[in-house]
Amino acid sequence: MSLEHLSYFSPQFLLQNGDGNDRFGYKGMGLITPIEYLMFFVGIYFILRKKEEWRYVLLFVLFLSPLSASLSWSTSSLTRSLFLLIPISILAGYGSVLLFEEVKKQKLLILACVLGGGLFISFFTIQWDFYLFHYPKRLITIHAWQCGYKEVNEYIKKEYDSTNRFYITSDIGMPYIFTLFYQQYPPEQYQKEAALSTPDEYGFGQVEKFDKYLFEFKNPSKLQFNEVVVGSRDNFRGIEKQYNPTVIAPQGELMFEIYKKSN
Repeated sequence: MSLEHLSYFSPQFLLQNGDGNDRFGYKGMGLITPIEYLMFFVGIYFILRKKEEWRYVLLFVLFLSPLSASLSWSTSSLTRSLFLLIPISILAGYGSVLLFEEVKKQKLLILACVLGGGLFISFFTIQWDFYLFHYPKRLITIHAWQCGYKEVNEYIKKEYDSTNRFYITSDIGMPYIFTLFYQQYPPEQYQKEAALSTPDEYGFGQVEKFDKYLFEFKNPSKLQFNEVVVGSRDNFRGIEKQYNPTVIAPQGELMFEIYKKSN
C-alpha cells in the first residue's frame, strides 16, 4: 500500500497519465503542468527552510490526501484523490512567490519571467488543446464514456407505449442508471420495482430489471412480438443478421444496435 500511496505524488500520475480509468484520464494528459510540479517541490523546500508555522499541518494534509485512493482496489484514481490538488496548488503558489523574491534579488527577474511564463503557457495550452479538441474524439474515450445511451433512450421513449419489453445489454457500463436518468423515472416507483442480483466480487449487487426493462442481452431470433433488444457490437458479433437494426454510432463509432420484433 505504501508504494501505491507514494505513486500519487509521482510524475507518472501527475504529469503523464492521470487517472488510470480512461473515462477520467488519458495517457499524456497530465493533471498539472511540469512548471507547477517543479514549483510544488520548491514550495516544500521553502516552507521547511523558512520554518513556517503551518508547515507541518500542510504537509500532513498533503500526505493524507490520496489515502482514500491508495486504500481502494482502484489504482491511479483521480476521482478518489482529487483533494490532493489543493495542497499541491497551495505549495506551488507559495513556492512561485518565494522563488520570485529570490530571483529578484539576483537581478534575473525578466529572464525568469519570460522563460518560466513562456513554458507554463506552452504546457497549459497543449494540455487544454488536447483535452478540448482531441481527447473527446478518441475511440477509447467514446467507449470509456459509454456514449450512445442518450440516443438509445430517445429510441426507447418513442417505442415505449408500443413495446412489451426492452432487453438492454449490460455489456457497456450500468445501463439502468442511464435508463433512469434519461427516462426521468420516478425514484419512488423504481425503488418498489427494482430487482437486484446477488452481490458480486466487490460486494455490489446489479440491477437486473424494473418496469419493462431487463438488463441482459437476448438473441433477436428469440424475441417475442413487440419486444426490443439493445445490444453492443460485441453482442451481435457472430449472429446472422436477418433483420434491419437501428444503429447507434456516436461520432461514427458503432456502440449499439437496436432491433424490435414487430411481426
